[in-house]
Amino acid sequence: MSSPFPAMKPRQLLKVLAGLGYGEGSRDAGGSHRWLEAPGRPRLLWAFHESVTSIGPVVVRRILVKEVGLTQEEALEVIRRG
Repeated sequence: MSSPFPAMKPRQLLKVLAGLGYGEGSRDAGGSHRWLEAPGRPRLLWAFHESVTSIGPVVVRRILVKEVGLTQEEALEVIRRG
């Protein structure tokens, strides 16, 4: 059974998260890990690596549903809106 969630490039997923109000908080000393923060939503630790070409559907779903707290339907709608 295929996932209704798409694979996404890291920048695409960051754009989706920005649409939910997430912005960059602090970074680690090396600069590859960022805290993303949004009012009324949980903080997310984002491991940003330019070399990653795609984030798989399972991870996209985990971030939006499990970590952000959206329902599956809300998450898919946010992705459709871009």
